[in-house]
Amino acid sequence: MPAGLRFGICTDQNMSWELTVERWRLFEDLGFDSLWDCDHYVQPSRPSGPYFEGWTLLAALAAQTRKARIGVLVSCNTFRHPALVAKMAATIDHISGGRVDVGLGAGWFVPEHTMYGIEFPSPPELVSRFREAVEIVDSLLRNESTTYAGQHYQLDEALFRPQPLQRPRPPLTLGAHGPKMMRIVAEKQVDAVRS
Repeated sequence: MPAGLRFGICTDQNMSWELTVERWRLFEDLGFDSLWDCDHYVQPSRPSGPYFEGWTLLAALAAQTRKARIGVLVSCNTFRHPALVAKMAATIDHISGGRVDVGLGAGWFVPEHTMYGIEFPSPPELVSRFREAVEIVDSLLRNESTTYAGQHYQLDEALFRPQPLQRPRPPLTLGAHGPKMMRIVAEKQVDAVRS
């Protein structure tokens, strides 16, 4: 296998807890480098079926796995304030022994937002909110205190303790398409290379 080549798998959380744990342990034993779940309230391809919440499920699975990297592919920015996402990620980084990757996306599945009464912003606002969320999550995971004055989010000397185990922060996985979103990803990649 070429150096640097990695394999991951993303599972839907439509199985029972017991079967999900069994599958994730099997995938880890088979040698998958990373295991991911999704951030939806309902399964887009089958909205009427059962579906566990992604972040709480990930926390539980962090305690049930040993070596694979884990993450949510990708956290929907319209569902939670980015400071909460950073806190959840840092907590799961500790539970997993430093194995979490932080997946972030703008959000896309409109029917899910409608059924749960969650506002779905216009595309320009989705992009603007995503940019600010990425900046906030990045800063919180790197620093013990963050102040941020954005159009959508504001933080005033927000303390962030404990810091994640991974330094300078857990890796970010940014879900994006279209030129404006891809620019955000490219800028964050350049920032990562510089630090």
